[in-house]
Amino acid sequence: ENELNARQAQIRDFLRNYFSTKKADDLGPARERRVKEELRERLNDIMRSKGIRDILFEKLDVVEM
Repeated sequence: ENELNARQAQIRDFLRNYFSTKKADDLGPARERRVKEELRERLNDIMRSKGIRDILFEKLDVVEM
């Protein structure tokens, strides 16, 4: 938890970059599980403690542009 708080800016930047590279088809409900797995793996690569076990989305709005 301390590391998550200390790295908030880095994590937000990573998430912004991650989602900006994805297309709507990459983020649809059929691929949600894979997106969560990929996010967990990549965030654990960033973190020293490797303690992220699960990703939960409270809300996932995909807007196709």
